[in-house]
Formats: sequence, structure tokens, C-alpha cells
Amino acid sequence: MKPVLCGIFTLLALIALTAACGADTVALAKLKPDGAPATLAGVCVTAVYDEALYVQSPGSHCGLRVQLPGHTAVIADLVSVSGVMGTLSTGERFLQADTVTPSGQSLVQPVWLRTRDVGGGDWLFDPGTGAGQRGIPGGAGLNNVGLLISVAGKVTETGTDWFAVDDGSGSPGDSGASGLRVSAASVLIPPTGVPVRVTGISSLRTEAGTPAALLLPRSASDVALIGGAISGRVLMSGSQIVPLSTGSPHPCPDNYVGTWGISAPPGALRFRVHFTQVDLDVLDVLRILGAGGELRQEISWLFYNLPLTDFWSAWIPGNSATLRLETDERFFLPSRYGFQCDRLEAEMPGTGVPGVTLTITPGGYSAVTGPDGRYLIPALPEGAYRLTPLLAGASFLPPFTDILVRDGEALHGLDFLKQ
Repeated sequence: MKPVLCGIFTLLALIALTAACGADTVALAKLKPDGAPATLAGVCVTAVYDEALYVQSPGSHCGLRVQLPGHTAVIADLVSVSGVMGTLSTGERFLQADTVTPSGQSLVQPVWLRTRDVGGGDWLFDPGTGAGQRGIPGGAGLNNVGLLISVAGKVTETGTDWFAVDDGSGSPGDSGASGLRVSAASVLIPPTGVPVRVTGISSLRTEAGTPAALLLPRSASDVALIGGAISGRVLMSGSQIVPLSTGSPHPCPDNYVGTWGISAPPGALRFRVHFTQVDLDVLDVLRILGAGGELRQEISWLFYNLPLTDFWSAWIPGNSATLRLETDERFFLPSRYGFQCDRLEAEMPGTGVPGVTLTITPGGYSAVTGPDGRYLIPALPEGAYRLTPLLAGASFLPPFTDILVRDGEALHGLDFLKQ
């Protein structure tokens, strides 16, 4: 008896409020039969379409469709509406309005629901008069037709002007569908298997002569991919040797500062420099700086047992670098040789490698490179991952890449070289 008494007391409170202010709440308007007049005051516009808009009373979880072709209302308007109650052929209640008068602004936030709960069961529905609100056969939970809601899940099926979303809870009611049907009249249809977040109005459609749940997005921004995307290419590496004649004075003077630009062939992915000899004093430093001035390698007594002969530098990304030598005062000690370079080795992009599997861990996401070596992994949930290329009998550079994926962002240029 307690739920029944609670419902009665709530209904009495709504009636008392209506009597006090001279206007209906959205819930009381829905309780009126078809053809009965209704007036709503201070309700918030939650969605606008060409021939209709949806309203909710601020602070309530009850929404209603308002039919008025040519209206000028916008989302977040506070409006007053007068008209006559009716029922669409789908079973959804509506108010055929004569006027919609704005009176301020108030934004309503969507209610999050599971996909199986969209629509809900009957709410005080009288099939003889149309009063109340019809639900869907087998509907779970409270009736939410007309309410602004959000759901999230994977796209399970697509049609010409719709797609279905399932969050794992199943489809609404007894329809046996592959998920919640989402109208795509004003939005792009996402591909099957992609996780999405959808906001819109809980509405009804007709399936086999009975009401079924339908989610109505308001605009393209109401359908958002969850997570980000990554893309790149797997290439066959090829090296190119370029002669150099770069070096310090021999012997190298005291208190000397010198810089030399090094350039690999255009389009080089990375390169390294070969030194025939590096001989420095204890406080001398030879630095290799990247194209942006960042330190790539430091050659000194602190890190190496000098002198060095037949020595390769570390790999430098891109196709340019700067060598910078700084020497100290030697006093009465003999000057050192300095350094001399005779060549560089550049890794140049080659043809794409097809059939390479790119795996994402954790999560088990993967993609296989196409004929041009390109790959794309869309709709990754936000998080930190490791991206690894795999091909039997092959090694890659780098062997893996750690990435951070954020919602709505795309990471491009995650390339690998097949060695």
C-alpha cells in the first residue's frame, strides 16, 4: 500500500500546485485526456525540431512533446505554453499548442539511463481516454517518454536512417532488437562496433503495430564517439650513406666554442653520425642537438672513456642536427685533437608493409595494415596503452610505442620501420 499512497499524495500535491498557480505541470498535463485543454508555465525547452519542441518542468523528470509548426523556441528557453492534449499514432502524448511564449532561460541536464530502460512501462495509462502515458511492451522501470536522456554503448546495427546502441543491458522491452533504436535523421551514422555516447529525447516508434523505444538526438553533437583514434604506417626501412667532412680544428684551441650544422637527405626519418675520432680534455663537451635545439647526446669524459675512434652517434630523429663543442682552459697541458666526422647514415622511408598486425594492450584492440602499410584503430576508450607491431619473423623500430588516448582526440603518425 505504501507505493500507492505515495503516488496518491504526489498526485494530490500536483493538483494543489496547479490550483495555486493556475497552470499545469508537465505530469498533470499528461494525466489529462485527449482533447482537454492544458497550460504550462515556466517549463524549460529541452529539444527543438522543425514541427515540435520538448519541454520539462525544471527539477522534474517528466517531459512532453509540444506540437507547433514554425515555432522560434531554442534549447534552454523558459516558456509558457497553452493548447490541447493529444496522442500520436506511436502512442506518445503531445500538446497541440496555440502559443509558446518565452520568459527566461534555464538549462536541463539529461538523465543517464541503461539502454534497456529507455521508454519504460505504462504510467497511469487509460486506453479509453488516452490519459497518462503508454509505455513499451515489457518495458522496465519508470516511464520516461518525453524526457531528455543520455545513453552510452556500442553500435550493434545500422539502417538507412537509424542505428542501434547496446550498453550490455539489452534492448528495451520485448522487441528482441539488437539494442536501442536511435534516429539518424539529423546525425551521421557511426560504424558498427564503435562505442558512442548519445543524448536526446526518449520517444516512441511503432514496430509490428505496438510502441517501441526510440531515441531522438537533437543535433550532430549529440552523438559522440567515446575515446580517440590512432593511425600510422608501417614502412620498409632503407638506409642511405652521405659523406661528411665536418670537424673541429686540429688540435682544438683552449676556451673554444664552435657549432656545425648537419643535414641528412630530405625526408629522412632519422640519422646517425660517424666519428673517425673524438679526443677531448676532461672538461670539454661535445653536444648533439636536435632540430629544435633539444639535447640528443653529450660526449664527454663524464659518459665515455675518451679518446674514441670509429664511433657512431645515437640515432637522431628527423633530418637535421647541430654539433656544439665547448673546450676549457688547458693551462700547460697539450691541446687535444677535437673531433672529426666522415659520414652519416640516414634511414629513408620505403614502401608500405602490408599484413602487419598492430595490437593495443590492454584491451585487445588491433588492426592490420593495408596494401600501402597504413592502419587505423578508431574509438579507443580513453586511457594509456602500448602499441606493438607484429609480423612473423620480422623486427620493428621502435619495437613498441606507449600512447595516451583521450576522448575526442586522434593520434596520427604512429609509424614503425620494418628492419
